[in-house]
Amino acid sequence: MAFRRKGGGPSGAEIRTTALVVAVDRPIDNASRLSNVGRGTVRILLDIDSKPIYVARRFLLDEDHWLARGMQIPIAIDPAQPDQFEIEWASIPSIEARVAANDVTLADPRQAAVTVADAMRSAGLMGPDVDALPTEIREQLSGTLDAQRASRPDRFGEALDRAASEPAPAGRSRAVAVIATAMVSLHSDADGGGPSRVDSSGTHRAVLAINVPGHAPYAVFVRKFKQPRGRGDVAGAGLPALVSATDPNDVEILWDDMPSVENQLGQRIADRMHEA
Repeated sequence: MAFRRKGGGPSGAEIRTTALVVAVDRPIDNASRLSNVGRGTVRILLDIDSKPIYVARRFLLDEDHWLARGMQIPIAIDPAQPDQFEIEWASIPSIEARVAANDVTLADPRQAAVTVADAMRSAGLMGPDVDALPTEIREQLSGTLDAQRASRPDRFGEALDRAASEPAPAGRSRAVAVIATAMVSLHSDADGGGPSRVDSSGTHRAVLAINVPGHAPYAVFVRKFKQPRGRGDVAGAGLPALVSATDPNDVEILWDDMPSVENQLGQRIADRMHEA
């Protein structure tokens, strides 16, 4: 994936361009703006003069500074000091505006992850770029990769199949939700002497990608998303959900229908062993 130069700054050293968000910490809803504790890491990938640049920097991440993997964002960067890049936050729509526009990185975070992986491979930063290999090697490696993919259990696909086959209450449709991104809270040790820990349980603002069988995925902004402690999607199957037939933003997560995190971890280990 290529990223175009858009122009230079007054000195000629700084370039304003776009970059792909490869990874980003979740924004924090209770951190002080005056504290470094509220800062998180943003990793980006871009191309300047046909040279890939992969760098990371820490920024204040909160509701006004909220990114997601797979986004393309406007930045200012000096190729001589790429790790000092600046994000042009004022040019980035709010998280709610991006949900309203059904931003594909929020509506389909699983595809966004594929886009990032492809870009990293093309830049030579993750595994082989199969397309860049000689024909004979490419065909052999592609066959091997296809066989691995075919043998890998598709937990998300299985969850969608269940949602399609199981009956739903009147006025509701079964769906599979994916947490595209969500805020987290910081908690300190009781004595205040230890490092703060990040907690995703509790009530936070979140973006859910909703997958109703037979329909295109879409994004929903949830201002009060309640995630029980010890519950989450570890195996990659998504979250079982019910969606109102009249209001697609009315989503209920069926936490009690999910396997425990412990069981999901066991499932993940079994899947990895099966791949090997």
